[in-house]
Amino acid sequence: MMGYTKEEVLHLNLSDITPLEYINKMPINMNDLMSGKILLVERQYQRKDGTRFYAEASAKLIAGGKIQSIVRDITQRKKAEEELKQSEERYRLFIEQATDGVLVYSYDGTIHDFNTAAYKQTGYTREEFRNTETAGSSF
Repeated sequence: MMGYTKEEVLHLNLSDITPLEYINKMPINMNDLMSGKILLVERQYQRKDGTRFYAEASAKLIAGGKIQSIVRDITQRKKAEEELKQSEERYRLFIEQATDGVLVYSYDGTIHDFNTAAYKQTGYTREEFRNTETAGSSF
């Protein structure tokens, strides 16, 4: 995952694989670690070749005062989260710019989402519209 041999890893310090901006942003809470808590953090790490990847790391104190850390590459998950965020933003912009009223509601008639055109066309205020059920109405 990181491009180092086992021998090389044994001679590394955490600061050798953590980009400088992450060392200061998300320091490990040593008091929590020393009290026996298992820490879980997401941050970027740096491979031997200098490329970066997102990882989830868990750390815990083990016998002899050493710290055990398990690092899992979550680059694909972070990429999927960003793509979903962008997709949702495109959806919001598309729906909000529509001149037709758009409603998203469940089978029981509860409105979950609507655009500006929908509440303007019905004469409701945004707050009234949020509390309106579509079942039995003229929507």
